[in-house]
Amino acid sequence: MIRTFYTNAKKLLLSGGLDLDANIYLALCDSSYVPNITTHTVYTDLTHEIVGAGYTAGGIALAGLVATADNVNYEGMLDATDPQWLGLMAANVQYIVFYQSTGSKYLIGYIDLESPATYAPKNVSVVFHADGLIRVQ
Repeated sequence: MIRTFYTNAKKLLLSGGLDLDANIYLALCDSSYVPNITTHTVYTDLTHEIVGAGYTAGGIALAGLVATADNVNYEGMLDATDPQWLGLMAANVQYIVFYQSTGSKYLIGYIDLESPATYAPKNVSVVFHADGLIRVQ
C-alpha cells in the first residue's frame, strides 16, 4: 500500500487533475534518492532511478487497475495486479515510486522499503497489500 503521497498528487486528486484508475507506472529508485513530497511533482523530478538488466527506465505499467467501493465498511479502494520484473539485476533498490504515465507524468506516491535490496538476475514481484494500493476510509 502506498504509505507516502506527494503533496501535489493530493491537490490534483481533489481538483480532478489526477486519474488513478489508468496509466499508472512503477519506477524503482536506489537509496540515493531523497524523496521530497512538497517539491517533487513530476517523473523528471526523480533521481537515482535504477539501471540494470531486466529494468527499463520509466519502470513498468500497472495492469488490472480497479477502483471499488465497500458499502459495508464505507471505504473505497484502488488495487492492481502485482507487477513483476523478469530477470532483474539491480543493486540498492529502496523506493517504489508510483506515477501517472500520461500528460505531465505526475508523481503520486511511493513505498520506502526501508533498507536497500539487491537483485542478481531473478524475477522480482511487488506483492501489494490485501488492502490494495490506496484505501480511503
